[in-house]
Amino acid sequence: MIYELLTKEQIELGYQRFLKHHPHAKTQVKERSEKMADILGIKISDLQHIETANILIEYANFLGIDSFEYLLQFAIGNKEHRKTIIGWRNELLSNAIGSKK
Repeated sequence: MIYELLTKEQIELGYQRFLKHHPHAKTQVKERSEKMADILGIKISDLQHIETANILIEYANFLGIDSFEYLLQFAIGNKEHRKTIIGWRNELLSNAIGSKK
């Protein structure tokens, strides 16, 4: 669903801004990716995207906030655009579970 609401470029920008804002998270991504790449025998770059997403989710959970909305804070600079995207997401969720507003 996330790709219906944000482009891959917006998601990547959000991850980059998240890591810039949280240097410790950047270190965690690097360490986890290196360990997993060694274990799985795959490229570090392939794992960094996944580990960044995982750590962003962990941070959001720690803060007690929705991880998608937390990503939006980094991916989309305009507050009104973020509200619009959240509205789209809520509509998709309502349609998915068959509820109407």
